Amino acid sequence: MDQNIAFNHLKVFADIGTRIAGTEPTKRAADYIEKAFSHVGLETNRHHFDIPMYSLKKPSTLQVKINGKWQGLVHKAAWFAGDTPLDGVEAPLVYAQDGSEAVLKRIEPEGKVLLIARDSYYNYPDDDIYRRLVKYKPAAVLFTTSAGWGGSEPPDVYYNFKTVDTEGEAPPTAVVLYSDALELLEHNHDILVQYNAQYNRSEGACANVIGTLAGTDSTGEAIVICAHFDSVPGGPGIGDDAGGIVTMMTLAEHYANLARKGIRQKRTMHFIAWSGHEVGLHGSREFLRDNPDIFNNTKFVLNYDIVGNRISTNTLMVSASHQVTQEITEVCESLGYDWQIDAGVWGLDTTNFCSKEIPGVNLVQTLTNWNHTTRDNIKSCHPDSFIDPIIFGKGLLDWVANAESIQQGYPEDMNEVARSYSEKYGWGLYQEINV
Repeated sequence: MDQNIAFNHLKVFADIGTRIAGTEPTKRAADYIEKAFSHVGLETNRHHFDIPMYSLKKPSTLQVKINGKWQGLVHKAAWFAGDTPLDGVEAPLVYAQDGSEAVLKRIEPEGKVLLIARDSYYNYPDDDIYRRLVKYKPAAVLFTTSAGWGGSEPPDVYYNFKTVDTEGEAPPTAVVLYSDALELLEHNHDILVQYNAQYNRSEGACANVIGTLAGTDSTGEAIVICAHFDSVPGGPGIGDDAGGIVTMMTLAEHYANLARKGIRQKRTMHFIAWSGHEVGLHGSREFLRDNPDIFNNTKFVLNYDIVGNRISTNTLMVSASHQVTQEITEVCESLGYDWQIDAGVWGLDTTNFCSKEIPGVNLVQTLTNWNHTTRDNIKSCHPDSFIDPIIFGKGLLDWVANAESIQQGYPEDMNEVARSYSEKYGWGLYQEINV
């Protein structure tokens, strides 16, 4: 059964463990993926690139003084944010609501620790808010999780530094649980905060892994099927996104087996395992930058990100024209799925294809609150959770690989959202290709 093939692959990634891009475990994962691609008959190669790497020099500490007593606070240091001094910062806490300009002007945040309400997993700290914060010179920033965030630890969160770092270093930043933030606000005017975090900064070598099945069409048109195999530092990354990788690997084996039987698809199929995703979608961006022929010939992207969770719902996130979105809906209906289909742009690897308005769909299994934490492990996954993502993948790929044509382009409002979103986080390729 396909789901068992996928789950057996998943066990290998669980054994490898946490896969921070640029580290040895990620290289072992890349070796495994390439070997699996080659074994089923795909033409394989690697695309090499460098990424920024961060690590804490020592574990970060966060303490609050309430009613004269210091106590530790569960937190995660935000990756790529600024350092505190060696002896940390100590400053009063002030609630800054959503961090808007009007609120910052009113509360006089200079030299204070700001508590900002934000669903920090789904809505990473972005360039816009840091540009505002840099002007007001807070001592540090604490972002919250959402009210519905489960578990006893906040998620690993990244500040994407690529644009704002030229205008001033981002303030020291940590993420705290919503429940703890709510408790802090009961003592808001009487709290001191001590926060200490310093980082090592370096560059690391990464590689994407590509497995290709040539199509019968002489035009060179292609489709990309992808997922990412790196994880955050604070978790093993099994659902996010080893589960996406093994779903993609299972589909690669399926279409390779068909090709050996003489059943080939019209369009070339590139099965790509991205690295450097978690630090800012680097793998897909650098690949498209270095492979303009593939970028120009790609007509559709299917991306899996977060697959395999035992209890979850399947959601399709679509960036495409109304016509293509309707055709994707019809594929779902033909397979008996009434999944939620959202139109827009997200912090996923399809974002780097948006600058050419290439249609794409992301399959994401939602209803979980443990991504980017230690709870994203093999115990949280189950073989049966792969059945429907694989069935959907086959149904969709049978269409996009062989359709006479696939309408390119986005509605203008979606295109504007994609541009704005990419600028907000410093992602995408709009500036590079000047479209």
